[in-house]
Formats: sequence, structure tokens, C-alpha cells
Amino acid sequence: MKILIIRFSAIGDIVLTTPVMSALKQWNPAVEIHYITKKQNAGLLEGHPHVSVLHVWENDLPESIKNLSFDLVLDLHNNWRSWRVRRAIDGPVKTFYKANWERFLWIQLGIKKSFPTAVERYLKTVEHLGIKGHFPIYFPHTQPPKSLPELLPWEGNYQVMVLGAAHATKRIPEEKMLLWMNPNERWVFLGGPSEQEQGERLAQKSPGNWINAAGLCTFRESAWVLEHATHIIAGDTGMMHLAGAYPVPLTVVWGSTSGELGMPAYSLGSVTNKVVPNLDCWPCTKRGKDRCPKGHFRCMMDQV
Repeated sequence: MKILIIRFSAIGDIVLTTPVMSALKQWNPAVEIHYITKKQNAGLLEGHPHVSVLHVWENDLPESIKNLSFDLVLDLHNNWRSWRVRRAIDGPVKTFYKANWERFLWIQLGIKKSFPTAVERYLKTVEHLGIKGHFPIYFPHTQPPKSLPELLPWEGNYQVMVLGAAHATKRIPEEKMLLWMNPNERWVFLGGPSEQEQGERLAQKSPGNWINAAGLCTFRESAWVLEHATHIIAGDTGMMHLAGAYPVPLTVVWGSTSGELGMPAYSLGSVTNKVVPNLDCWPCTKRGKDRCPKGHFRCMMDQV
């Protein structure tokens, strides 16, 4: 049986599709799973034991997928780009429900309406196969960071602070990080290339105890850093969701978004959610914003 999964972005969303692959493999170990995603996110899935064929979208539909036939197509993105993929191939389609209406009612009108998480809605697309139950995030193909040999002796004896986020209102302010990190403890800073300068600067505040890995690791190496930590602190980021693949205590600092909007920390370890109580303007968005609409950014600045 040959099944195609469509999910182009973002990092966290792609990570949260791995329970669907686990479910399919448990249902039929011989299933051939194809996956299509954007080029910048392909590293998340390269070498994944459940992905038989990886198709990479750059600026257009890849030739590798045109005119293929599938026994099932799982559209877990559900946008105009995924519609283009579906038009170019053959096979029955199951589409992910985005719950945009429920989130609109909550954010814009204050009407709190419960709905399934993203993982639950992803898994709904395979329910017709008789697949039910709980399936964890599955990201086993980690690699030690080649560019950071000094980190390897720290294995199992450091904490991680995840820097950055796609939107400013999801980023943990630096003054809060410094409040929570003891300079005598071992900390590793994790993030992408845009956080490398910040990570280097922070690491200089406690040389020998704080190491920067932001911008220096592949996805698989970043996963290794998370896997071998004793504690992880992160905002609402893709790395936060990736951390859920490992039984490591996770602290999530929520800024302008809320896990109750469909993407909570889905973790094998214990989870502590840091939320500023009694904010009538929170949450103000499902994805994050470039700045606080109220100008005070209390959802982060009032964190203790």
C-alpha cells in the first residue's frame, strides 16, 4: 500500500504529523509512505525511518510526484499548494480539518469553543482505516553535533534554552532567560541561523558553562541536543514540538499564543506551561505577531 502525506510547513506542524506515520506503520508495517514538504524543511524528514520517499517542493510541483498514483492521500496542510499536488496525482483524499472557525470565535469574539488538537485532527484522517489510539511524536534519527565536540562530554548533564521564534510575540525576552538561567549551571542555546548571534553573545556571559548551538546544528543534530538534555525551556516554536519526542522535562513559555488553540506541547516528558494569569487580551493570535497589539507585551514581560 502506498500513501502520500502532504505537509509543507512549519517545523512544529511537520513534527506533529509523525504520530500519523507511526499509526500507519503500526497498522501495516509494509506501507510505503511518501511525504512532500518544502525544501527548507526537508532536513526534518531526511533519514526518517517511516518515510519511504521524500518529495521536495522548491518553487513548483516536483517532477518526482507528477502522475503518481496512491492508495491514499492525506492532505495535512489543506491549502492552495496542497490542492495543486492533489490535482497532479491519482488517489482518494482525506483532508485535515483546520478548525479556523473555532479559533476565530475564541480570539476575535472571546467565545471559547473546545476542539481537538492538531495531532488528533491529523489522526482523524486515518480513522476510516480502523486506526485509533494515542501515538507519540516519533523522531529517532538524531545525530551528535559535528561542529560542537565540546558538547558531547556534557551528554545528560545540561539544560537547553530555545532561542527565537518565527514571530516576535512568541520569543522569550532575553531578560527572562537570564532570570531563569544560573551561570554556574550548564546551558545550551538552540535555534536557527537567525539566532546564532544572540546565542554567541549569551554564551559569553558564562564561558565554560554556557554553549551556543544556535545556527550550528542540522535538524537531526538539534534533536540530539534536545534528546540528551535534563530540562528544556522553549517558547511556542518548532523546537518545542520537536522536544516532545523525548522524555525530557519541558517548560513552555506562552506569549501571544495558547496551546489550547490546537497545538499544545505533545510530549513524552512532563510539561510545565508558563502563562501569565488574568490577561484579558490573551491569546491574541493563533500564529504570533510582529509586535504586541496592546504595546505592553505583558504575556511575556510579566512571566516570573
